Amino acid sequence: MGQIAAGHTCAIKTASGGLISADWCIEHFAPVLVGLPDLAEADPARPELLIHEETVRSKHVQIYYTPFDRSIDPGAKVILVGVTPGRQQFRLAVQAARAALVEGCSPEEAVRRADETASFAGPMRKNAVTMLDAIGLADALGITTTSTLFDEHAGLCATTSAVCHAMFVDGETKSGDEIAKTPIFRAFATQVLGAELRGVPDALVIPFGKTAAEAVRLNIESGDVSAERCLVGFPSPAGGNGHRKRLFELEQDRLVAAVKAWAAR
Repeated sequence: MGQIAAGHTCAIKTASGGLISADWCIEHFAPVLVGLPDLAEADPARPELLIHEETVRSKHVQIYYTPFDRSIDPGAKVILVGVTPGRQQFRLAVQAARAALVEGCSPEEAVRRADETASFAGPMRKNAVTMLDAIGLADALGITTTSTLFDEHAGLCATTSAVCHAMFVDGETKSGDEIAKTPIFRAFATQVLGAELRGVPDALVIPFGKTAAEAVRLNIESGDVSAERCLVGFPSPAGGNGHRKRLFELEQDRLVAAVKAWAAR
């Protein structure tokens, strides 16, 4: 698997070491993406994209390269942090990057298109916008609605995950607690996510759900990220989170106050 056009930068390359390989990057995977067939919706995982596999506490852990290794814009005002790309996001990102590369686009453009197309795609994005608007984030940023953070005002917002590549535990991406118990989760959270958060030191950090919050907490505990700019406690906007509305109502007033405090700074 050879390198192609150098020049791409991302936290995977700059923070690699230990369990994290610098090869888990678009520069290495672009030729593989170009050679892939269309991914089946039911099972998008392809052996060519498998980058890590292990058994942890009798759980089968697999990580598949996902073209979300895009550098965070230093001008971003908000960083939205998920847990790991879901099955739909994984498929859409791979297809978008593959199409861009086949057109002759650069690897950098390929990951940009993947991010624009697939980040928090589906019901999760709609739910996130409703919740983010309700805590006053649009007002704090001077925009009409946070839905524009995914298109017109994309430069204000960066999207990432505790594990930026699609991570499956026993074939599922829903097992947040199981994901958090793995050594590879901690490596991604402290090395890759940590590098991304440190690179934009004034941005508001919003982890989606308790597993993403655990990844952010690891960086708070190390002293690398200030707790004051992290909205720990924001519920996961995933469509499968049946407790989302109740949890959000419990946290809303605190989150509104935290956004106002961040904006005032």
